[in-house]
Amino acid sequence: MRLYSAQAHRCPRGRILKDEPAGQRKIRAESANPGLLDLHLDSLPLAVVELDGDGQVIRWAAQAERMFGWTADEVIGHPIDEVAVIHPEDRDTVAARLGELIAGGVSASLKIVNRNITRDGRVLTCEWLNSAQFDAQGRLLSVLSFASDISAQVESEANTRQLARRLESTLQSISDAFLTVDRNWNVTFLNHQAETLLKLDRDALMGRNIWEAFPAARETEFFKRGHEAMEEQHTVRYEAFYPEPLNVWLHVAAYPTDEGLAVYFSDQTERHRARLEAAEQLERTRAVLESASDAIVTLNGNGLIESVNPAAERIFGYRPEELIGQNVSKLMPEDHAGKHDNHVKRYVETGQARILDRPQKLKARRKDGSEFPIQLTVTEISLAGRQVFTGFVQDITRDEQALEILRTSEERFRAVARATTDVVWDHDLLSNQVWWSDGLQAIFGYPPEEASEELDWWLQRIHPDDRDATRLSLVTAIAERRPDWNAKYRFRRSDGSYADVSDSGYLIVDSTGEPRRMVGGLKDVTESRLAQRKLAEQAELLDHVRDAIIVIDLDHCVSYWNKGAERIYGWNSEEAVGQPVTDLLDPDAELYPAAFRQVLAKGRLERQWRHRRKDGTEINVRSHWGLVTDSTGEPRSVMSINTDISGQLELEAQLRQAQRLEAIGQLTGGVAHDFNNLLTVILGNSELLSEHLADDADFKTLADLTQAAARRGAELTNRLLAFARRQALEPESTDIVSLIKDMQPLLLRSMPESIEIRTIHAPDLWHAEIDPTQLESALLNLALNARDAMPHGGRLTIETANLSVDEDYADNQADLMPGDYVLIMVSDTGEGIPAALMDRLFEPFFTTKAKGKGTGLGLAMVYGFVKQSSGHVKVYSEVGEGTTVRIFLPRSLREGIRPESTGQAPRALGGSERILVVEDDELVREHAQRLLRHLGYEVDTAINGDQALALLEQGKTFELLFTDVIMPGKLNGPALVKEALRIRPGLKVLYTSGYTENAIVHHGRLDKGVLLLSKPYRRLDLARKVREALEG
Repeated sequence: MRLYSAQAHRCPRGRILKDEPAGQRKIRAESANPGLLDLHLDSLPLAVVELDGDGQVIRWAAQAERMFGWTADEVIGHPIDEVAVIHPEDRDTVAARLGELIAGGVSASLKIVNRNITRDGRVLTCEWLNSAQFDAQGRLLSVLSFASDISAQVESEANTRQLARRLESTLQSISDAFLTVDRNWNVTFLNHQAETLLKLDRDALMGRNIWEAFPAARETEFFKRGHEAMEEQHTVRYEAFYPEPLNVWLHVAAYPTDEGLAVYFSDQTERHRARLEAAEQLERTRAVLESASDAIVTLNGNGLIESVNPAAERIFGYRPEELIGQNVSKLMPEDHAGKHDNHVKRYVETGQARILDRPQKLKARRKDGSEFPIQLTVTEISLAGRQVFTGFVQDITRDEQALEILRTSEERFRAVARATTDVVWDHDLLSNQVWWSDGLQAIFGYPPEEASEELDWWLQRIHPDDRDATRLSLVTAIAERRPDWNAKYRFRRSDGSYADVSDSGYLIVDSTGEPRRMVGGLKDVTESRLAQRKLAEQAELLDHVRDAIIVIDLDHCVSYWNKGAERIYGWNSEEAVGQPVTDLLDPDAELYPAAFRQVLAKGRLERQWRHRRKDGTEINVRSHWGLVTDSTGEPRSVMSINTDISGQLELEAQLRQAQRLEAIGQLTGGVAHDFNNLLTVILGNSELLSEHLADDADFKTLADLTQAAARRGAELTNRLLAFARRQALEPESTDIVSLIKDMQPLLLRSMPESIEIRTIHAPDLWHAEIDPTQLESALLNLALNARDAMPHGGRLTIETANLSVDEDYADNQADLMPGDYVLIMVSDTGEGIPAALMDRLFEPFFTTKAKGKGTGLGLAMVYGFVKQSSGHVKVYSEVGEGTTVRIFLPRSLREGIRPESTGQAPRALGGSERILVVEDDELVREHAQRLLRHLGYEVDTAINGDQALALLEQGKTFELLFTDVIMPGKLNGPALVKEALRIRPGLKVLYTSGYTENAIVHHGRLDKGVLLLSKPYRRLDLARKVREALEG
């Protein structure tokens, strides 16, 4: 099949030339000179092929030969199809495109990209620029084609497209974090690793300015180098530290792009830390080499010295420059030098080494020619692809001398061993031979000369149940090079009986650290063990003791553990006996050894420990240690009697807290008393001003504001008095269920709809002996606190129960007596209170609320009121879970009825009786006098008890004595009343006070028959109390 033929594509005449490249026009111009044309075509970097009108090759330039492999002689005159240059799969497409070119009938150009096959079978992708030539009659003369090999370009473009498809997937899967920003520094892409490393998700960063998202990067290397890459359009790489909240070292590579920057970054914190550690390690290594006492010499593969440390100069006497570059044989005696060269040569040629990593004892030679013994260890490393040998040289002159001394002392050791009462043994680890002292016969009945020198002789006489464990412990001690070995086992005597023995050994190593011998002593401890067992049997009698009784042997292991110890610590006897006491109880590792030595030295010890229980909790114990000795007075064990004092310490802490609150109460009570005197005058005067200024709206408003402020001040001082337990209570037998039900409407009005109120009452709830009015105030305070702790809603639960407190429970609580109580629990599901603040909850003016949200007196008032009522308060709280306040109210043994409100509005009452007012505070005295006279009464005043008595003794008649409770001088209020009633029997009495200080209030309640008007008081309060006193 031909690609085309002239007959098939005969074209009309008269067409103009179009789209003819300049190169082709030049070739057309040169066609008049064929020699020049061939020379020009052969010089082109393109393959030039020309076909005649029938598709036969008529030109095959030199570059075509080089590109496709066929020579011009092989191709010219043949149809291009026979040459098989065009890939079979592309022939139809090429034929169709050439047909389009020829069909035009005019000289024109057409670019075609197709695959071509070379002579050696390679497939090339070529770009063909084809030009059709026609004669004047429109007949096709030839097709001139120029081919360039674009295989690499096509492959690159394919790779680029594939890379583009995989790019995003790759960027998401690479280990580095990656992001891009535009020229305005807005984030345009980031992968998952970037989200993780920057601790911000994609939605938070996309489109956001990078410097606004990470303000800490400004004025840092990140900002400086980022702008460098963007503005100077070159890649930058750097490492920098980003502070909070990331706290990481980042390696950053920023690449300029047409859109902005592409940034790769990775967490280098660990590598940075490792690099610092490596630098420190390198410095330490250099320091070690410089300070090493052994000579260190490095050699190359030819045995030439490359470096030496200062110790080498000291040991051999050569300066470094005298050794570097010299053969190491310079440091050896004449007869050893050849052997070294043979060793090196053999290792290099065969890889066989006799001395690598094996300590060898050799002779060495100093600069002065003297020889001395050394121990040489050679190691090999590969450094930059070459072999380097390091020799560690130790001068063992003193070791050799010491060996001689050791041999001399060996005989002395044997002599001493024969004189001791224990069995001394000496185990040579190299020969596995054992030497026994004469004590072997004296204690166990075996003559040393009859005992085999093999270690197995000893092993075979160990009780079968103990043999494997003893052998393993010995082998392990030697393998791990432990300096000491200890074991307890049963050893068979010559008569067949078994003795309990304590065996200990000391490991002796040579100068290289290799174990050489173990010397030890075997002791018969049968009597000691029997004594310990007897002691344990006797200790069983103490199992019912509340304290923990523990017997500890001299190896610090538990040999007895009583039931009290089980109760306190949680481990039973089987778990504890035989265990090191420090592993069980975990006492202070530094203090325990010293304490044990002290009891061994002094015979007794008493101290406090922090111990651990089996469940991991810690307790405080007070320990009494006593030394137990045998019949000869030698220490045998230590008995420890431990008392759990955790509850006692907690109770002491509670007591200290109660005492602290009591002291604060004394202070606040005194302050409240003084404020009440001032508030009495302010409140009364503001009431009078408000009435007299009824026609002047502005001044009446000021008087009303003063009156409101005084009332608020009175509320605060009343709370202070409640905390100080100085308020006058009127307790009665109170039905708590009814009281809480009556409060329900008030609670509902006080709570938002988002808070659910739930009440749970125990059946047959006891009555409580309590002041109901003050209890309502306390419960309301707790409810409001719960509301504030649940700003987003929650549940308020008020629960009641009967509770009988026994002595055990009361002993662990400060200020709580055994007895029956009505328990009220107020719980919320709010924010909870941090543990660090729990100790301060009841302090006046302390609050966990925001500024301006609370006075800090609510819980203080509750605490004081409940304590004054002989009750108890306990708070439980957990952050994020909520808070529960438990109020213990004393049970009432009498049925009570809460007084019903009359529903009548109070009215001011007056009279004409004569009243004696006794008040030491001038302002309060004048104020009371003015109010009473305004109510119609005749009033005389006195500043103290003595002056009041003087008025009474003068014979003046008074119907009522209105006196302050607390006054300076000899006579306080109650003392004055006692004297006044002696002078004027039947005289009516009304007390007033802002701070009673137990003068007329005892055990939290007013004395029977006492009327009290608490300061500050309003005119209406005064009028009603005066009438009540006069008419009572």
